[in-house]
This record gives sequence, C-alpha cells and structure tokens, in this order.
Amino acid sequence: MSVTRRIRSAMTEAIQMLLPFIAERTSGRLADMFYLPLYSCVCQVMEAVSMGVLIYRPTPVLIPEDSACRRDFLSRQSMVDNAILTEADYREYDSRTIFYDVFRCDDDRKVVAIGPPPVNLRNELEKLRITCGGRLLPHRKREYRKLCVLELTCDQTTNAEKNLPLQFSFPSFDVEIEVPPAPLSSPAEAPHLGLMTLQRNNPLPWILDWCRWHHRLHGVSRLVLY
Repeated sequence: MSVTRRIRSAMTEAIQMLLPFIAERTSGRLADMFYLPLYSCVCQVMEAVSMGVLIYRPTPVLIPEDSACRRDFLSRQSMVDNAILTEADYREYDSRTIFYDVFRCDDDRKVVAIGPPPVNLRNELEKLRITCGGRLLPHRKREYRKLCVLELTCDQTTNAEKNLPLQFSFPSFDVEIEVPPAPLSSPAEAPHLGLMTLQRNNPLPWILDWCRWHHRLHGVSRLVLY
C-alpha cells in the first residue's frame, strides 16, 4: 500500500471513530452533514499529495527587530492605484522587509533577490556588501515601480546540493541567511508550461478544481501558488 493510501486510510478511520460521537449529539442528517464534507476534504488533501505538491518556503531578508532602521513611506499616496493612504494602510504596512525572497537559479551560481521598492532605504542598498564565506560577491540591482531585483553570482566552487550561507552587510545592520538549493536543478525537470498566481485563503477544493481546469484546458504541468 502506498504512503498516500495509508495516510488516507488512517484519516478515514479517525473520522469514523468521531462519527458516533457526532451522532450522539446531532441527528443522523446533521451527522452526514459533518462527516461527508470532512471526508471529502480528506480526499482532496490526499489528491493534492498524490499530485506531487512541493511546499516552497521563501528566504527573506528582514531588518532586525532591534534595529532603529525601518522602511517608511515617501508620500501618503499609494504606489498601486495612487489613492490616498489611510491610517489602516499604515497599520498594515510592512516596515522590515528588504527582500521577500532570495533564491538560487538553475545554473546554481546565480542568486536572485526580489523585494519591494527601497523607498527611504535606497542608500542602504547602494552601499550593500554581500559575502559568502568571507568572499565578496558582485551584484547588480534593478529598480522598478513596484519591485526591486538584485542579482549576484557565486563562486564556481559553490555546492549546488547544500545551503548557501550569505551575509548581507548594510550600513545600519547585518543579516545572515542560508539559501537552499534550487527546487529545479536540472533542465530535464524544468516545466514545459508553468503558471504562477496568488491565492488568498481560498478553500482547498476550490484551488484543486482551479488547478485541474488549467491542467486539462491549457496543459499546465507546474503551478506556483503564493
């Protein structure tokens, strides 16, 4: 029996054990209302496992909490739709993120960092030094209206199968991170057709149905969900 089938069987048995407890406190109809959706959800989760879901965890660069340095607004106007920002916008503002994610590319030596616009921290980025094992790594920064991209090249001796330790030395603070190996490390594993999107707390059955639709209609073989 496969691992997926064993997990599904164990979770089904657990639900069946809970069913009498639910039935004692509810009518049979309500018990079915509890059991069937729960069992369906388990099946959906197991299907997602069998589809080969890879959970990727970003490697961010954050300003240390004990640092007085923070990202700040340059104006009270939104960079997305030019609307005037409210106090609620200020409360939800991320003031510590320099880069959302630092990741390695398929060629192993190339590392890319993606983050928000530097706003008031442009001087920090201009004087940034990035080192790996004491070796200074050259890097190039590109700024866009809603994004900042930094590309750097590692030494040829970099081990593609191990985490890459990097130290970001800013004028006001230092940050050390470890960048994991690239999820797709060989051209043979590269997706023929990929899709990337943002899902904000949508139910799992809805997400799976959405994935099936794109796979069947467009032939999408790889999906990246944020």
